Amino acid sequence: MTRPNTPLCAAERDFIRHALGLTRQKVGYRNHYAAGGDDVAIGRALVARGFAVELSASRIRPEVRFAITHAGFEAAKKPGESMDAEELAAMRAREMA
Repeated sequence: MTRPNTPLCAAERDFIRHALGLTRQKVGYRNHYAAGGDDVAIGRALVARGFAVELSASRIRPEVRFAITHAGFEAAKKPGESMDAEELAAMRAREMA
């Protein structure tokens, strides 16, 4: 996993912000992205940079899904934005697993 110093492109930033629910409020309240089409490639590029993880598919949730890492949140957040405490704890627990 690498974390290049290059900034996020607009599509990557939008992907992260949508996954975290930061498109219309200042507190991220979720952390998942069910991707399809071109979004799968964006998600996998974020995984390679350490900004997301790909979640395992299941019989109930067969789509390609991603969750954002703390590094991804930090890279995409705007001033004054934060994560819900429970979502932040879940984010950190997923990174420790």
